[in-house]
Amino acid sequence: LGGFSFFDNYKNDQDWKNFGTSHFYVPKLMVTVTNEGTFITSNYEINEQTSVEDLLLQYKEYDDFLEKFGMKQPSFTQSECINKDEFEPNEWIQSVKEAIHQMKNEKLEKVVLNRTLNATFSSEVNSTKVIYELEATRNVNYVISYQLKDTVFISATPERLISKKNNTVSSMCLAGSAAKGITKEENTEAADWLLNSKKNNGEHAFVVNYIRETLQQYCNELSIPSTPRIMATKSLLHLFTPVEGKLYNHVSLFELIQALHPTPALGGFPKEEACKLIRELEPVDRGWYGAPIGWIDLNGNGDFAVGIRSALIKEDKAKLYAGCGVVQDSKPEEEFFETGVKFLPMLNALGGLRNER
Repeated sequence: LGGFSFFDNYKNDQDWKNFGTSHFYVPKLMVTVTNEGTFITSNYEINEQTSVEDLLLQYKEYDDFLEKFGMKQPSFTQSECINKDEFEPNEWIQSVKEAIHQMKNEKLEKVVLNRTLNATFSSEVNSTKVIYELEATRNVNYVISYQLKDTVFISATPERLISKKNNTVSSMCLAGSAAKGITKEENTEAADWLLNSKKNNGEHAFVVNYIRETLQQYCNELSIPSTPRIMATKSLLHLFTPVEGKLYNHVSLFELIQALHPTPALGGFPKEEACKLIRELEPVDRGWYGAPIGWIDLNGNGDFAVGIRSALIKEDKAKLYAGCGVVQDSKPEEEFFETGVKFLPMLNALGGLRNER
């Protein structure tokens, strides 16, 4: 279980110093819940000195832990947001304007810009409670929590990067979004607008074409619908296109991750030029925001999502991340509003803005 940073180096990694550019766990205890049942897996480190008695003692320790702690519903104290600060909002809008200006003068068609929000809470944030809150209102594909020492990265992301089961791979194209309405009629109107938006469909097409061209190098069969559909999350509607493929020979999951990351949905297009501009315009390191995070098993099968709609939590403070795709037709103030909407589900789960949807 683990993940990577968005870039392979940091400008200033103080917030992310525990995470580095990659980190993976082999879990001591793992609970897997599937349609076939619930399974508990325990892993043990064995060396030349390990005896059967050592393993039995370790097994008993794990079993006692599950009996005492693992099967009880946890209790929580409620943290409330006492202060929130959107980091340099005016400068961020200027960055969007600069990106649009550069697109008109250079061979750059899309760039994804991230912005951050810093929040302080009335007490130390309980990351387990945040997971429970996100699961209670879950309408995304993944809720991920990854803790290293006193820092936790949490993501409630709708977006898969790549999964692999034997020679079958799955990915998705998720780009282009609109805020949800309050009523069913407003949502229908927003979905119709999104499906017919030239700007959003163009942004979505970059992702579709990129994933198609990348996976064609590894697959002899590739299924991608010709038109996108709508995926709804708590606050947003997205243009969504599923991708399925059959690998023509053995390719590792990590090789596929390296080939795909970052897609135009998280970086931009062309990739190299977009990433260079991101480094120039974003003052805050992305860390694991927007980067691959997931699992891989001993057979090389696994599933990796991208860590968007996320927060980095330490004690009573959290840094929230949200991004948007900028193209030539983008309007900076609208992109600012969109990223603000993307902050809300995580901010609510952390303990802030209970009265906002």
